[in-house]
Amino acid sequence: MSVVGIDPSVDHPALAIWPFRETWQLKIEGQGSARLDALFCQIRGWCAAHAPNDLEAVFIERPTGQFPSPALVQANGVIQVAMVRGAVALFAHPLSVFEISPGTWKKEALGSGRAKKQDVLEWSEVELSKNPRRYPRISQDEADALAIACAGYRYLTRGS
Repeated sequence: MSVVGIDPSVDHPALAIWPFRETWQLKIEGQGSARLDALFCQIRGWCAAHAPNDLEAVFIERPTGQFPSPALVQANGVIQVAMVRGAVALFAHPLSVFEISPGTWKKEALGSGRAKKQDVLEWSEVELSKNPRRYPRISQDEADALAIACAGYRYLTRGS
């Protein structure tokens, strides 16, 4: 069983697969609705090219704060739909998509819901060192996506 974790963004979403410990960061071009269309196409294309055969679920960070950015909320929805649409062509089973708060994924993956950005980066470097395809330093977004995927995997395998 594998899980995809996503750190959403309008222009640089990051994705990771757990337990394979692989990460990607996409670059989305365009403005307004053209950017949302490009986001949809790139996420769906990523799914077709990289989704593992045993993909069970996608966990995506929920936009937080009293007034989350409308653009980020839109991007989050577009990413979720693109992952589901990309999976329809690949799998006979439906793909589950879950939103997860930053505090929840940090607590599950790192042990503290108040982990700082540097803590997540350091954790991700340790985890990526376990992948035989060594990675150069990764972005903060990729580190977050990796921790989100790890948290989702642990959540599903624990059966909570």
